[in-house]
Amino acid sequence: MVPGQNSQLISQFMNERTHVECPLTERLDGIWYCKNIPVDEACAFDEEDEIILNTFGDVPVTIVFIGMNALASRLKAQHLARVGKDRNLRVVIGERTRRTFEATCTVPLMELCRNRAPEAITLKKVSVFHERGTRDGFCELVRTTSDSLHRYRASRAAEYCFRLW
Repeated sequence: MVPGQNSQLISQFMNERTHVECPLTERLDGIWYCKNIPVDEACAFDEEDEIILNTFGDVPVTIVFIGMNALASRLKAQHLARVGKDRNLRVVIGERTRRTFEATCTVPLMELCRNRAPEAITLKKVSVFHERGTRDGFCELVRTTSDSLHRYRASRAAEYCFRLW
């Protein structure tokens, strides 16, 4: 795909699906935007992400970061090569993974969303792994999305009623 083509396609789609003329059954109510967590400690977002995220307007966006285990595995391998086995390995790797995730994903995301209304930004960590016993994580992800959709639909309904009067 040609650089910039994604943002053009998404922008066109967003304009069509959020326009007041769009039938309610086809109107966009929310978005899940999936991003890989970089394992090389580079920023997770690029210019195209910024363009795309800013085309969503007031539509709620749930950003799903994928690959936390890959990042933790790489940081663990680096630590073991540098320091060797360590009694506090889990704690050390957990803290380094959290700091790296914050620096490469959370902080850049907040910068990209600086033009969005403060009430449109909710950062909530939900851990979902492909392991046994993660049903609660998936339920929390769905609950978080549902809450933002409910708030968005309620504000849209109020705006629509106001226009009718």
